Amino acid sequence: MYDLCMTHDPKCMTHFRKNAGIGILNLKKANTYTKPIISYYYMSTMIDRLVVAFIHGRKEKVRGNDYGRIEMRLTLQRRQKYISTGFRCGWDEWDGQRVCNRPDSMEINNLLSDLMRRLREIEQDLRARSMLSLDNIQARLEQRSETGSMELEKYFSERIEVRSYGKGRTTGLRYRRAVEALIHACRVRWLDDFGELQVVKLDKSLKSAGLSEETRWYNYHRHLRALMSDAVKDGLARRNPYDGGVVHRPNDRYGRALERCLTMDELQRVMSADVGDGYIGRARDLFIFQTYTCMGYADLQGFDASRVQVIEGRKVYTSRRQKTGEKFTVLLLAEAEAVLDKYGWRIPKLSNQKYNTYLKAVAAIAGVDKPISSHWARHTGATILLNAGVPMDVVARILGHSSSEITRKVYAKLLDETVAREMLRVEGTLSKAII
Repeated sequence: MYDLCMTHDPKCMTHFRKNAGIGILNLKKANTYTKPIISYYYMSTMIDRLVVAFIHGRKEKVRGNDYGRIEMRLTLQRRQKYISTGFRCGWDEWDGQRVCNRPDSMEINNLLSDLMRRLREIEQDLRARSMLSLDNIQARLEQRSETGSMELEKYFSERIEVRSYGKGRTTGLRYRRAVEALIHACRVRWLDDFGELQVVKLDKSLKSAGLSEETRWYNYHRHLRALMSDAVKDGLARRNPYDGGVVHRPNDRYGRALERCLTMDELQRVMSADVGDGYIGRARDLFIFQTYTCMGYADLQGFDASRVQVIEGRKVYTSRRQKTGEKFTVLLLAEAEAVLDKYGWRIPKLSNQKYNTYLKAVAAIAGVDKPISSHWARHTGATILLNAGVPMDVVARILGHSSSEITRKVYAKLLDETVAREMLRVEGTLSKAII
């Protein structure tokens, strides 16, 4: 900003209000008026300055709304324009300048910073061409290819924000991870450039990284398929590349759950194994706690002792799954309580990668020839409960499934075996009754 003398009168004072980068003239005149002498160069520099700010919840006047939009406010030549960033956040998740108080705040802030850098590059280019205007800036930000295709990353960012709204905390992160993998593997920029060939390239890249077919589909491909489905519905893409069937969903997603659990004998060997009190011992203890609570890894690491209630003399833990946001309730059995007592009711912190590595060592020490991981504990616990005759609805509530139908699909084979076993048990009784 510049302080300029606008008149020959020494009593004249010029002030500029620093609001949105626009200088506002405020003259305190002397007894006689003299024509101001204005430096047009300085005035032009001041007026042509592009000022950008991130604004939250501009149109959400009522504070009862849970989320408000994050927009860019562009000010140029005394005009303003608001451009959506595609992101939304809660009132307590915005500190006036950046997103805060949420697990993906760093990622969102980085994306906003990238957007700001891109805006400044556009400004420099348009200014060099003497084409700087708010309309031209907006057109460049929403730039399309010659074919009219929209930028893939921009559109996907907007759709991810919509799809993850009201969902679990990790939902948006999973979508963004899939998009980042696609861009890294295929260098895709426009929606129309994302075809079957790019699907194949991405799948090969993920496979070379050692990811299983199930992981590739459920952690990457299914998210991209959903986003491209949105693009087709919005008329921004000609077709969904996944409709060609070059990558298929694994047929037996649910059936594999029973392959990833321990028998009671194997569990007992793990529990009694001499693993010491180091990291391997901590991993074994966490596995036991997971087994007897059916918690996932994220819920294990987010365990909050303040959520424990005493109901009919027993401790009950209630929370929401980090993955889905679904509520779950579990009775803290003696085995789980013993682990909590050992660590002062504070769960030891281990990264998922290290945790699973240590569990391989636990299995080797215990003589269990299975590649156990943290998720094995969840399946093992659910299997024990169902074998013990715990009702399906109760197990679904413990697991944090949105409905018992999901539980039934995952453990359908086990349930069939249970039905057969129970009918054999009462076969003699039925025969006697008929006679």
